[in-house]
Amino acid sequence: MRKVLRHSNSLCRFNICSVPALRVLGVSFISCGEAHSVVLTKGGQVFTFGEGSRGQLGHNASANELLPKLVEGMDGLASQIACGSHHTLVLGSSGQLWAFGSGVKGQLGTGIMEGRLRPTSVLLKRASATY
Repeated sequence: MRKVLRHSNSLCRFNICSVPALRVLGVSFISCGEAHSVVLTKGGQVFTFGEGSRGQLGHNASANELLPKLVEGMDGLASQIACGSHHTLVLGSSGQLWAFGSGVKGQLGTGIMEGRLRPTSVLLKRASATY
C-alpha cells in the first residue's frame, strides 16, 4: 500500500510539496496516523487535519479537515504528540496526558473500550515499587 499526502485540493501527491497552512504555525514536531496528521507548534499548540471519522482530530466531530485546525479543550500547553492509526495522544507540559479518537481496543488508556471525539484526560497511575 502506498501512502500519499492529500493536499488542500484533495489531489494525491506523489512528490514532496509545501503545505502553506503549516508555514505560519511555527511547527516543532509532526506525527502521522493512517490518514490524519498532528502538528505541535513551538508555542505548545496542537493542530490536526486529515481523516476524522473516529474522532482522531479531537474537534468533537467525525468530520475530515483539509487544513490544520486548532485542537481545543486541553488545559495548558502541549510538549509532545503521537498518533496511532486512528487515535491521537498529547502530553501536556505539566505531565497531563490527553487522548482522543478510536479506543475500541483500549488504546486511549481511559479504562473503557470506546472512542472519544474530543481530548479526554488520561489518569496516569504510578507503578508501586516491589522489593
